[in-house]
Amino acid sequence: MRVIIENRVTLEIPIPPISSTVAELHAGETVQLSVRPEAIELSAGGDQANGGNWISGKIAASAYQGSFVEYEITVASKAFKARVANPKGKILYQRGDEVRLNFAAADLVVVPKAVE
Repeated sequence: MRVIIENRVTLEIPIPPISSTVAELHAGETVQLSVRPEAIELSAGGDQANGGNWISGKIAASAYQGSFVEYEITVASKAFKARVANPKGKILYQRGDEVRLNFAAADLVVVPKAVE
């Protein structure tokens, strides 16, 4: 099944569907996508794509919380949050850095968008 998202993205969903909400979708339907902040991994924006699911963004803010760093990332004027656990020894991104948000398909939640 393929779902077109706001005429910009095609979401390919394996059969059988990965969640019960996906089973209720129809081709061409507008949906909202969600992924938990702790399920997002960050990499430098210039890194070569190695397959998988990712979107590019820019660091808007970061907050070091000891056992994790919480980032706010701007993607096409929308704000995303990512939590990087155990930041010791990992890259600490700064405001303005270009990053790639990587996530597993299994962590993606697809929800039909309510008609406004």
